[in-house]
Amino acid sequence: MKWADLHQGQWIHGKRIGSVDNLGGMHGLPEQAVLAQLLNKAQNLNLKPVYTGMSFTWCRAVVTNHQVSCQNESSQTDTDSKSPEICHEDRVFPVSPGDGHLLIRQNLAPCARCRAAFRAWAKSRGSTIIVVSDKGYDSSPDNTIFIFGPTGAAYQWY
Repeated sequence: MKWADLHQGQWIHGKRIGSVDNLGGMHGLPEQAVLAQLLNKAQNLNLKPVYTGMSFTWCRAVVTNHQVSCQNESSQTDTDSKSPEICHEDRVFPVSPGDGHLLIRQNLAPCARCRAAFRAWAKSRGSTIIVVSDKGYDSSPDNTIFIFGPTGAAYQWY
């Protein structure tokens, strides 16, 4: 499946929340202690600096005995031009079925179309995807964290 096929013509922003303190366990998300670790790990993924384009780092998060670890960490930069039909995420993410939570850090917030794709991807994987963005974009401020749950829930926290 291609990234562009995930969003199915949808655009979402995600429900804006001021706190994640009570989000754990809701809408299929991990329990609060594990969710807090996932958020912390995602925020601490290193990014390569770029002056044009986007930089991404992601890993598969594994939960064992309520402890989170990252596996298969990957980094990629995309400096090709973005267009309304093709985003940087289209060229970077290897969309594949799988399991396990995904943690992603990128230098620019995903657009509303890519947020819909992340939501669909989390739902198809049956897992949580957390996207930490450094710079705001498409109605999201700087340092926004997106949380996509396996039930289709989508949140913006900043």
